[in-house]
Amino acid sequence: GTLGVLLDISLKVLPHRLAEQTLVVEADFDSAINIMNRWAGTPLPITAMCADRQYVYFRLCGTPSSVQASMQRIGGSLLADGLNFWKSVREHGLPFFDDARPLFRLSLPAAQAHLCLANASDEDWFIGWGGAQRWLKSELPAEVVFAAAQAAGGHATLFRGGDRQGDVFAPLSDAHMQWHKRLKQAFDPKGILNPGRMYMDL
Repeated sequence: GTLGVLLDISLKVLPHRLAEQTLVVEADFDSAINIMNRWAGTPLPITAMCADRQYVYFRLCGTPSSVQASMQRIGGSLLADGLNFWKSVREHGLPFFDDARPLFRLSLPAAQAHLCLANASDEDWFIGWGGAQRWLKSELPAEVVFAAAQAAGGHATLFRGGDRQGDVFAPLSDAHMQWHKRLKQAFDPKGILNPGRMYMDL
């Protein structure tokens, strides 16, 4: 809602999967990132991967035979209520997200090693999107998290809580800010679409 208004939306509908299972493999964060990147490079019908500090979770969707064969290759154990688990991941229903501290979302290269930040333990992290999305619960200043994400080749957003009067998105370089201002001016010349929603100057 900062550059336009959606008036007409088209959705692509896919057939419902014939089979779906969720596997759990024991691994710490460092091992989990390596495991997820290794399996992401295969043709197995893996549709989602995430990790907490103890396990990697794989969602397999496809024909019954392909799902069964993939389960044998990956190993691990079967998670009985996989459907509700992935719903809880998507809707932040996991116990991890039940926390009053500020929540940061980091977008990083999937193969980036687990980040170690001051005053942040493994209990404060959750990894999604096969390693490309990292959630962090922390009272650290936003600029510290932004800088750590940038140094790791990505960016961060203050997703929930914290100081909402300051920047919630990682600061842009002067060149990128000028580009955003020109884009905003082209799409919203009167400045009526959520001014300040992303940055105070936009």
